[in-house]
Amino acid sequence: MGRLLIAVGVVLVVAGLLVTWGLPLGRLPGDISLRRGNVSFYFPLATSIVISVVLTLIMMFLRRRLASDASPGRPGDLAGPRGPAHT
Repeated sequence: MGRLLIAVGVVLVVAGLLVTWGLPLGRLPGDISLRRGNVSFYFPLATSIVISVVLTLIMMFLRRRLASDASPGRPGDLAGPRGPAHT
């Protein structure tokens, strides 16, 4: 659990630095921005897709990493390394 919190913290710091240094999140081609008179509407469609893909890849990497460190069995195997429990 500690490693996961550290990894999430590092990801947040890196994302903050990238946005501070000028990564154009929120201004990508594909983000929808409409202005009519004094009403404006903004929907960051492309930014949402990019963030979703990046977070999916990070979570897949972390899940594989944590699953390989957790037990010698297969990831998601509830029976454990010796097989199902007999009752």
